[in-house]
Amino acid sequence: MDDSAKACPECGAPTTSGSSKKRDIVVSIILSIVTCGIYGIYWFVVMTDESNELATTKKPRVVV
Repeated sequence: MDDSAKACPECGAPTTSGSSKKRDIVVSIILSIVTCGIYGIYWFVVMTDESNELATTKKPRVVV
């Protein structure tokens, strides 16, 4: 992968595409039931952390 694919072509900000993992909701529900809700709490924390990471954008520094 070249460097141009890692940054936005317009502003040069780093892209985060591909950093999220595909998770199966059915497996998460089953594991939550088996672990008496502990996995559900873990899954919620991981999902919110990941969505926060994907939602934050770093503004590029402008050097004049």
